[in-house]
Amino acid sequence: MEKMENVVTDRLIRRKELVKMVGYSASSIWRRCKDGSFPLAVRIGPSAVAWRLSEVEEWMNSRQTVR
Repeated sequence: MEKMENVVTDRLIRRKELVKMVGYSASSIWRRCKDGSFPLAVRIGPSAVAWRLSEVEEWMNSRQTVR
């Protein structure tokens, strides 16, 4: 079996975890998604969405440099 290096697995996070992580309410997150100032959610089922952790972390890092 070939050894795989530098493999990045991008975990999906649901709304509850996202709210805790970024400190915004769910409605604020949706509003920011809509206006393009927050990473978009990905559909994972007929009535379920999640966010890519890497995109959220990148957004958080970019917010730190704004300060």
